[in-house]
Amino acid sequence: MNIVSKNNSLSQQRVVITGVGAVSPLGPDASALWQGLREGRSAVRRCPSLQEINGLRTTIAACVDGIDAGRIARKKRRYMSNMSIYLTLAAQAAVRRAALEPDQVRAERPGVCVGSTTGSTID
Repeated sequence: MNIVSKNNSLSQQRVVITGVGAVSPLGPDASALWQGLREGRSAVRRCPSLQEINGLRTTIAACVDGIDAGRIARKKRRYMSNMSIYLTLAAQAAVRRAALEPDQVRAERPGVCVGSTTGSTID
């Protein structure tokens, strides 16, 4: 795997994936996402919440619904966009799935790979 180092040069380093987390329109976790992909399901549907965005003429999208953000402290969550909440929940799930303690995560050099098309359009 090629990794860009601090001096912007490519280096060959070993990378170990210890945990996976996901929040997606196909479901609230990596298992639901994988199952939906294996079944070839589409998450595209009518999303009435899109009508709240001025100037948007469609309500068809792949919206994320039914997410329990209770794992994030309310005090922090109040200032987070939806995208930040999804990212935080997915990262928390990856750490849990890897069976890592929070101190272990801080001691290592964790990385996060994010895929999004538009980020937070609805807050």
